[in-house]
Amino acid sequence: MQEKTDNELMGMAAGGDKDAFETLVLRYYGEALHYLRSRMPNKEAAQDIAQDCFADIWAARERFFLSNLFLCGDETQTNGLQEKNGERKRGSGNA
Repeated sequence: MQEKTDNELMGMAAGGDKDAFETLVLRYYGEALHYLRSRMPNKEAAQDIAQDCFADIWAARERFFLSNLFLCGDETQTNGLQEKNGERKRGSGNA
């Protein structure tokens, strides 16, 4: 699968091909983690966010683009920091 392009792999993943998605994860996990680590000091939190982002991509694979990976990281990081500081997301319905 390594010879496939990202677009080909995302298309295959959109159809439910877990091997294609795993190839993408292996291809981009390190880069995503490096990106997040440059924005937060906690290595474990960065790993959690990276894993959450890939899980979100898999869950929304029919309509997700790999280019959204770093946007996911930024949004997840921001939401995680807000929750840690006792803030809640708007419209979350939390009391």
